[in-house]
Formats: sequence, C-alpha cells, structure tokens
Amino acid sequence: MTLNAEVLPPRQKLADNGRVRGFQSKHWGWWYLSIGLGFLLLAIVHQLEGAGLGAVALRVAVAIGFVLLSWMQFRYGR
Repeated sequence: MTLNAEVLPPRQKLADNGRVRGFQSKHWGWWYLSIGLGFLLLAIVHQLEGAGLGAVALRVAVAIGFVLLSWMQFRYGR
C-alpha cells in the first residue's frame, strides 16, 4: 500500500530555511545577552566568595556561550 500525497492532510511548516518560526526575532538577542551577563555576574560573585576555579570557569564558559548566541541573533535575526 502506498500513500498518496493528495490523501494526506496538509501540514503547517514549522521551519523555513532550517529556522523555527519565532526565533528569528532580534528581541531574542536581548534575552540571551541578559542571561549571559547574569552568568558572568554569578561567576564574579562566586570568584569573590572563593569558589573553586572549575565552577567559576564553567559559569564564564556558559556566559560566553550566551553572549555569542545573542551576537548571532543580533547579526542574523530579523
């Protein structure tokens, strides 16, 4: 039994050129930037409190990741 494309119900497109609808907005860049700055402040506070270097480095890496994500959203978003 073969399925004919005319028999199947039409589906809504969730993606356009590999991007999910709603995530192209530049407003998401501010969201990502604020999360990244929050992680950076958290790393600074933990550094001042004397936390281990690994914990601080992990928070800084996450902060850098979110800042880069915000930069990409500002650069390539609509």
